[in-house]
Amino acid sequence: MKKQVRTIFALLLIMLASAAYAQSNRYHVVTKGETLYRISKIYDVEIEEIKKLNPECKKGLEVGQKLVIPQSKNNGKSEGAVYHTVQKKETLYRISKMYNVSQDEIKRLNPGCGKGLSIGQKLLIKEGRKKSAPAPAQNPEYIYHTVQKKETLYRISKMYNVSQDEIKRLNPGCEKGLSVGQKLKIKKKGNTRESVSENGGNSKKHTIKRNETLYSISKKYGVSQEAIKAANPGLSASNFCVGETIVIPSPDSNGKSADTPGKESVKTETPNTNKELIIGGKNATAQKDTIKIVRKHKVKKNETIESICLKYGVSREDFMRVNPTLRVKPIKRRMRVNIPEKRKIQVEEKKPAADSTDYEEIFSNINEIKNKKKDFDGVTDVAIILPFLLDRYTPDIQARMVEYYEGFLMAVEKLKEQGCSFTINVYDSGSKENSLDSLISSRALDDMDIIFGAYYDNHCRELIEYSNSRQTALVIPFSRNLKYVKENPFANIVLTDKDIETEETTSNFVKFFPNANVIFVQDTILSSNPKFKESLISKFAETNITYGTVDISRLTDEETAASTLKALKVDGAENIIIPESSSRATFSTLIPALAEAYYTDSTSMSGYKVFGYPEWQIYAKDASESMYVLDTYFYTTLYSHYSLKENAQFEKEFYHWYKRTLFNYFPRYGMLGYDTAYHFLYTMSKHGYGMQGALNTVEFTPLQMGFKFEKAGENGGCYNRKVSFIHYTPEMTIERIDPESEKIIVE
Repeated sequence: MKKQVRTIFALLLIMLASAAYAQSNRYHVVTKGETLYRISKIYDVEIEEIKKLNPECKKGLEVGQKLVIPQSKNNGKSEGAVYHTVQKKETLYRISKMYNVSQDEIKRLNPGCGKGLSIGQKLLIKEGRKKSAPAPAQNPEYIYHTVQKKETLYRISKMYNVSQDEIKRLNPGCEKGLSVGQKLKIKKKGNTRESVSENGGNSKKHTIKRNETLYSISKKYGVSQEAIKAANPGLSASNFCVGETIVIPSPDSNGKSADTPGKESVKTETPNTNKELIIGGKNATAQKDTIKIVRKHKVKKNETIESICLKYGVSREDFMRVNPTLRVKPIKRRMRVNIPEKRKIQVEEKKPAADSTDYEEIFSNINEIKNKKKDFDGVTDVAIILPFLLDRYTPDIQARMVEYYEGFLMAVEKLKEQGCSFTINVYDSGSKENSLDSLISSRALDDMDIIFGAYYDNHCRELIEYSNSRQTALVIPFSRNLKYVKENPFANIVLTDKDIETEETTSNFVKFFPNANVIFVQDTILSSNPKFKESLISKFAETNITYGTVDISRLTDEETAASTLKALKVDGAENIIIPESSSRATFSTLIPALAEAYYTDSTSMSGYKVFGYPEWQIYAKDASESMYVLDTYFYTTLYSHYSLKENAQFEKEFYHWYKRTLFNYFPRYGMLGYDTAYHFLYTMSKHGYGMQGALNTVEFTPLQMGFKFEKAGENGGCYNRKVSFIHYTPEMTIERIDPESEKIIVE
């Protein structure tokens, strides 16, 4: 009897323990692409705790695997997690508002998404986290503004009707630059969302639905867009988000009658002049007429707003009025646009406004610019200022500059075939001892729309000062110096700065190899690349990537190479060998030795990859076979190879044009001329003086480099930060990879 009691008691204890275990733990089914790091963040538990309950996961995760998840530290109060599939036009800001979480939280759970989203991408969202965060202390005199992409102090000051100095005083340090997601303290003045909602009289509230725009809501309620923005400080077409509730003022609020649906005031300033449009001989501000839409037009390849207006004989102003969405997004192929009726337009002079110039406002709208001295007429006036050194014989410099110009002309000819028009003006800047004073003082550059140059630092500085004073776009093709764009909003740096290159590469590395185990190879004889290694390791701390270090002598010895690598290998991970030195000597020692070890014992050496530096494309001529065998990657901002289809076609056309082959320089100057000319001239032909705001909208495959431009601070120009990965595959092919979008071009 006692034995039976003990047995029942033991079974009862087991049942109670099982119940307690079930209550304190949960289960998670592994999906494609998930890592232990990501799962630990979903449930707010440590990786080691998951490994304790699931010893088999130490060897790696498999899709469909069921993991026991321990209770989180906050006693089961952690929020649920869901996956969100990115839709067209969705941004991090909009998604954060949908789920009531911060953008930083989404970035933390989805490393790499801060660089951009792609349609169909799955994002892990931890719902409700933002609700539990302590709210800022409420103060009736202040509100808080979260900085959005491309916002500046000037723009925010206009939203809230306060001075920039006032914002700086309340937010010390913001004068050095703003970052997306930064919270600014703003002193309330006049029209704030709170004051409108309290005192708005007949005002209504509207919750934004999918596919609604500021324009469509203004028409729905018969209220102007400006009145809605005034009632909702901070609201604009660019941050219009589904699910947000906004205030709709009454049509007669502030004593002003709003435009009725289907009608819109046509008072405006023509770009670059201080004039007022008069339609039909009457003042447009006093006339609420309707522009009739006579037909629809399907946009064809390479068509622009200007070319469509010219085709149908209508003004750009009327065209934009019947196609308001084109004020906030570029025109694209296959898009259907409205064609207005033809109308006569008379122009009457108006006194210039006394407003001061703000460069950010120039970039905020890609279709208009108010600071030029003439309208963009569709014909791009181009100046090229390079040291052709016609007064002396310097074959090396001359050969590079002439080849750059030859590639430039090939791009111009290609664009002319697409309907673009140019005038090309070429100037010899002379040697670096010369000054550009005589050229600038001759005023020959005053009517240029865009300038390409220069080569020497002193000439770059002179053109930077000139383009800033004249507000003329400037493209600097040969310098990586970011100081040239920090104080000139019209300047553009084409080549990627070395520090930016390292920063971009390491960010892309952890995104492209999320399950890596890195083996650093130390070369004690030669200098290493400490910045690159330090930057990588700092990124590893945010991920599930592991790493170790080995001396190069262990891998160049036939007897120790395989055993050394085996000891550092992690099963289930991508084991990647990275030498710390980018020198030719390290490359020439390490790569052949690893290849020889592979040929000797392919079984032990399988499953490894090698990752290296831009210089490897030069060294590859002597060791390409070994690079294929070793599954080799390297990062670079510039790459050309005869096996790449676009490169081969260009070289063939270049020979047809000039009856010679490209010079064997790195970079290939003819390709550099073609890439820069095509990218910038196409953008200006399409967007006119709004070019600076549209540099990342061009869709073409460059020959040698990629383009991803970023603005250098509030008053700065743009610099390029595009980096690609080149992959020599074991199948003896070359892949050019965009690690951000994972776009791979196999040749």
